Amino acid sequence: MLKKEVLLVSELAETDILQMYELMIKYYSNLDPDIFRNDLKEKSQVLLFRDDDGTIAGFTSSMIIRLNIEGVVAKLLYSGDTVMDRRYWNWSHLQNNWFNYISSLPEFKEGDFYWILLSKGYRTYRYLPFYFNLFWPRYDAPTPPFVRALIEGFANLKFPDEFDPANGIIRSVWDYVKPGVADIKKRHLRDPHIEYFSRVNPGYIRGDELVCVAELSHRGIKESTHKYFVQS
Repeated sequence: MLKKEVLLVSELAETDILQMYELMIKYYSNLDPDIFRNDLKEKSQVLLFRDDDGTIAGFTSSMIIRLNIEGVVAKLLYSGDTVMDRRYWNWSHLQNNWFNYISSLPEFKEGDFYWILLSKGYRTYRYLPFYFNLFWPRYDAPTPPFVRALIEGFANLKFPDEFDPANGIIRSVWDYVKPGVADIKKRHLRDPHIEYFSRVNPGYIRGDELVCVAELSHRGIKESTHKYFVQS
């Protein structure tokens, strides 16, 4: 049974960081250890999952960014490196506990709270229509101007040299998903969400990331997931 814990990044032991990196390189190529460490260092918290023997089986790191968009102070939860060992891919442990975690944050209760997700694979993008009512970009609705401003504000802040504003893509100069981990097959394209992802981000195969936004609110998240929220 996996055990969950939320830690400050500063509380991670060196052995934890090494295990996290080793888990990442099982599924991602060209991941420089120094880039991994620097990315982790800038995040504030990490949601960890451990096996019974204490080995890290999955994690996701995050930080809060505040942007003033059209007079609204939007709070962005920016997810960093996220991975789960293949043994647990059929579990929803990460997702369920992540919703429990985000609903405990004060920003969730304050409102104007959004998730910034960088999708370099269809499996990641597919979380959005599965768990959210309000997310962008998407095949069946235009991206609202306010959300476009969120995307551009975030990307210009964090990735000014790699951001392609015309396509909403962060062009890769780093790691990419290993072949065989998240390949898009012909049968996948019957799903309109996956077809859309492959069409707007054809460079996913080399690590290009589609900048996505989801509203972190009761209305933005599907009701079936509300049971995982922290009850206030």
